Amino acid sequence: MRPLAIGIAVGTLLIGGSAWAATVDLDWCLSGCGGPNIDATISVGDTVRWTWTDSLSHTVDSVTGPATFSSGLRTGVGSQFSQTFTQAGTSRYECVVHGIGSMGGTITVVALPPPPVPTLAFWWQVTLLLLLAGVGAFLVSRRKLARERTRTDRTTRTVCRSLAAR
Repeated sequence: MRPLAIGIAVGTLLIGGSAWAATVDLDWCLSGCGGPNIDATISVGDTVRWTWTDSLSHTVDSVTGPATFSSGLRTGVGSQFSQTFTQAGTSRYECVVHGIGSMGGTITVVALPPPPVPTLAFWWQVTLLLLLAGVGAFLVSRRKLARERTRTDRTTRTVCRSLAAR
């Protein structure tokens, strides 16, 4: 059974499931965070996490773009707000308390390219891997069956000898 599981796992890796989503961390404060505007470029499905690094009250609110979000008013070092972006496009955001001139930025979300179309050669590789995994599982089960027969034969011989000795 183990070779079959390994074959399925390898086949799944070759097929290439979905891309891994990333989290981009941004420090969020009135001054000393790298300028008044904090911009980031991410891929569809990625998350941006803003972390408050000063003790003032702030928000993270969308202004324009395909993404609509609002953190609500939060206060305190270590407060966080996260937003996952599911559509390509450019979203401007700001702190409503301090304004876009003091605290704001742009999140540019780019679409991922479509996954490659599997070729005939690829499917032959997957088929071969699954076939090898199946053959391996068959051989393992035959080996187990042979061991059980040997054990049964020894037990039968022992019983016959003890009966013959009586």
